[in-house]
Amino acid sequence: MITIYRSIIAVALATTAFLSLSIAPINTNAAAAEAASAAAPGPGTFVTASPAPQEIWTAAKQPTMMMVLVVLGLILAVYFIRRHLKNNQARQEANERSSLGRSDDDYYGEEMRNRRSGDRNYGDNRYDSDYRNDFNSTTGGGNTKNPAQLIPPNAPGKNTFADVAGQPEAISRLREVCEWLKEPEVYNRHDAQLPRGILLVGPPGTGKTLLARALAGEADASMYITTGSSFVEMYVGVGASRVRTLFEDARKQRQRTQKPVLIFIDEIDAVGGARGNGTSSNSEREQTLNQLLTEMDGFEENEGIIVLAATNRSDMLDAALKRKGRFDLEVFVDLPDVSGREAIFKVHSRKKKLDQAVDFALIARRTFGFSGADIEAACNEAAVIAARKQSLLDKAAQAEAAAKAAAEVKLGESADGKPELLSKPAGAPKGNSQSKAAEAVATNPIVPKPVVPKPVGPVTLITTDMLDEAISIVEAGEARKDRLQAMTLEDKRQTAFHELGHAVITLVLKGDPITKITILPRGRALGYVQTHTESDRWNMTKEQMLKRITSAMAGRIAQEIFMNTVDTGASSDFQQANNMAKLMVTQFGMSKLGRIYLADSQTPVAMQVGPKLADAIDSEVQSIVQQCEERAREILTHCQEAIRIMCDVLVEKETLLGPDFVSRWEALNVVVPETAGKS
Repeated sequence: MITIYRSIIAVALATTAFLSLSIAPINTNAAAAEAASAAAPGPGTFVTASPAPQEIWTAAKQPTMMMVLVVLGLILAVYFIRRHLKNNQARQEANERSSLGRSDDDYYGEEMRNRRSGDRNYGDNRYDSDYRNDFNSTTGGGNTKNPAQLIPPNAPGKNTFADVAGQPEAISRLREVCEWLKEPEVYNRHDAQLPRGILLVGPPGTGKTLLARALAGEADASMYITTGSSFVEMYVGVGASRVRTLFEDARKQRQRTQKPVLIFIDEIDAVGGARGNGTSSNSEREQTLNQLLTEMDGFEENEGIIVLAATNRSDMLDAALKRKGRFDLEVFVDLPDVSGREAIFKVHSRKKKLDQAVDFALIARRTFGFSGADIEAACNEAAVIAARKQSLLDKAAQAEAAAKAAAEVKLGESADGKPELLSKPAGAPKGNSQSKAAEAVATNPIVPKPVVPKPVGPVTLITTDMLDEAISIVEAGEARKDRLQAMTLEDKRQTAFHELGHAVITLVLKGDPITKITILPRGRALGYVQTHTESDRWNMTKEQMLKRITSAMAGRIAQEIFMNTVDTGASSDFQQANNMAKLMVTQFGMSKLGRIYLADSQTPVAMQVGPKLADAIDSEVQSIVQQCEERAREILTHCQEAIRIMCDVLVEKETLLGPDFVSRWEALNVVVPETAGKS
């Protein structure tokens, strides 16, 4: 109110000054006219009147002072009004911050503080409410808008169940839900309730998001896609408000389209973790979870909205969230088996240029443990390899075409030194008519120039070898040929003997079939032996585990026998061997200690065992590893000559495929005594 009174007073002063100064000159002029008429001389008299200097100054000063006062009054009025508006805006912002429990720095953020430090020019809209809303929507602070992305039913590029492979059980269950959404009459006849939620559980990269998108595409439904972390904020109430907004938007979308609506929450464990009362509790996350529980199973019936959630840590979810009535279906999306991997390879390769001789069954056997994302990455790497070779062929074809054209021009030079084309169409006139036509095309911009396509080489097809190389890239990284060239011959021989130790033990003990042996560095490994299984193996026997431990220890043993050296390259082998031996003792009951089970841990205190049992566990683990080490040493000692020959071959070729290695080994007629390697 004080600011308004000041503005009114300033306007009143300006108006008074304007009126007083505009009336005074009129009165003065009238009095001067009367005096002049009274003192006027008679006719015939010539009088020269000169005004006084004081009158001249007063007459000139009056309009100037009037304008100054008017402008000054208007400036004061504008200043007071603008200051009043800014003060009101500051009070509103303070009230908003106090209601959210936020400080000034939290409200504006680093960017807003920097902007506030600059000049505040008149008309700047950086501090109005629209800018604050836009700023909050970009930074996330206090924004309660719907964080999900809407995919409408008519969106292009929708996925279907034809784009999913390797998960027949999950596809079958989701297809049933799709039919439920399309034709609910059959299920309503039996009083079956539509599930409110579907929880997709499985390792990373198995296709949980793809399954959710395929369900939306098959059911012709709208789909909101978001993540669990989108609802987690440090400000209490923001996450719960976002959940309410998401479900309100889903209900409106359901009313607009009259079609089902799916809400997909990826990594739901970020917001749906088990609630606690200790120091690990989070009031904001718990309020958000409570709001999600209410929306999924509150006091209202299902309105055709299904919540799909994906996680690979279902054991961490809150029990109230996992119960029936909220997530009615729990679909396991596990790693694919051999047939599933083969189908996934075919799905991701159907648009690629493949050689007809590609053996997907063999490739599937070589990729045990691969997820759908790994297989997609392998197919993409194979396409990159083919494109790389195609680029080289195209450049070679272009270089050949350029050389051929240059030779034709050189041979077709006319007598006057001007080039002439050798090849002319039938019936063309003799002379340099083609040269004149070419000049006409070059000089006349209207005449279109002929488009000469670039020569390309033969199409490079993706072969089995390219897919095998792509699998190696996904597993261990790109081949580091520069490092191999920088290695000395001694380093190459050490690596070759090390890898041959693994391979020979695997072959002699009839372990898994060998796919590849290489001394080509990949990632941090200087070489490796790749094996594959003829079929998926979900359990392992004691003999199979002992074979793996023996093969792991054979690398260092081979270096000791053939190079009489030890290096740091066997640390990962020791880790693998000791971990497997420890599992045999503490969890699988494959030792003299009997059938005991202890949680996987590195210290006896964490395993909650006494000192006597801990010493017995350590002794048994060392005994298993020692027996496997002696077994590997005995076998390698009997095969010294053959291993030396194979070492020279491996150093020369750098990589040996499994069938090539087996045929060369059998050609050496290596005889291993039956007693060798018997534990």
